[in-house]
Amino acid sequence: MVRSKKLFERGLITKQAAEQTRLQLDRANTNLANAKSNLELRQRQLEQAQVRLFNPNGSGYNMTKYSIKAPVSGQILEIANESTRSLPAGAHLLTIGNPRNLEVVVELLSTDAIKLNKGAKATITGWGKDEILDARVINIEPIGFTKISALGIEEQRVNVHLEILSDAKIWSGLGHLYRVFVSIEVQRAQNVLLIPSAALFRSNNEWSVFTIEGDKAKLHQLKLGIQNTSFAEALNDINEGDRVVLHPNDKIVDGGLIAERVKE
Repeated sequence: MVRSKKLFERGLITKQAAEQTRLQLDRANTNLANAKSNLELRQRQLEQAQVRLFNPNGSGYNMTKYSIKAPVSGQILEIANESTRSLPAGAHLLTIGNPRNLEVVVELLSTDAIKLNKGAKATITGWGKDEILDARVINIEPIGFTKISALGIEEQRVNVHLEILSDAKIWSGLGHLYRVFVSIEVQRAQNVLLIPSAALFRSNNEWSVFTIEGDKAKLHQLKLGIQNTSFAEALNDINEGDRVVLHPNDKIVDGGLIAERVKE
């Protein structure tokens, strides 16, 4: 550029030629700056790749000598990444566990889970054999989660953890992520009078039941104690041995005639 300027001042080249030389110099400086920037970027990428390959003991980045030690003893239950590829730090590689040290996790509605206590008794059925397994609640998670039911309804659920108490030899076939059916004891009562839920109905905003006295129906207003989907505890106005009407309809009235349906 200095030479072109002197030649222009001496009248040996035109102004246009000197300007063209200056533009070429500007383009060359721009290309040089871009090349330096790309070189620095590639150097950073090389450093990051070397760090990812580095052995934790600092002995270099030879992948053939890289080793991963299992944190606990057990059996491999699942391999999360089977393909040969690079993984970021902290990636899930595999699941290790002891199949003989299982716990059962049940998803309960939050309105049901809140009724449970740690240590509550439970039974496990439908796991593949006829034996009923004894269990107990060991943990009720303090946080729930939203799950969409089969009917498309949003439900708040809570994970409840159970410990199997039955002899491990009985349930040795159970494994990780197997399906089971669980019943958990919510309340315990002794020497109570139970009424089938199918006999109960609402009358004047009170729980009611019809008993059979001779050939007539008699209406009883009840106070209920603990109850589940099958039975309810009757606290008053009914005696042990009383016969009740199951699935009463609106044709049955207090004092009305009634006849027992004969099973075919």
